[in-house]
Amino acid sequence: MGVGVGQELEQAGRPVTIVTDVTNQCSFLAFWKGHKFSSLTMAQDGGPTGYEAFVPAIRIMSGQKPKVNTIFFPLPIITNDNIDDYYDPSMTVQSTCFANGKDRHLVTDAYYDQFFTGGEKAPALTP
Repeated sequence: MGVGVGQELEQAGRPVTIVTDVTNQCSFLAFWKGHKFSSLTMAQDGGPTGYEAFVPAIRIMSGQKPKVNTIFFPLPIITNDNIDDYYDPSMTVQSTCFANGKDRHLVTDAYYDQFFTGGEKAPALTP
């Protein structure tokens, strides 16, 4: 976990200047905000990822036809510029949650328009 690396550097008296993490754990974001170093991570929790898999299913059930047999979507990258979109002041270095963003979407529902044709408009979903 990224917090461990940052805490280990801090305990060794080394500067915490750049740390890269591969998860969007709340504990890492809390450490990041508390120490104001440069970093980046990806938003990739199971909940929002499951939601993104559900969007194409709803479109297919609405009669839309897929143009492709595989759909990929880009994972959002959390950086110093957009950390406030994911960070919540209640997060601490002891938190066990994932920082999923305010709307809990990894991409907009409109992102999927390019992969489907025809059928009815899919109902709006609330994650």
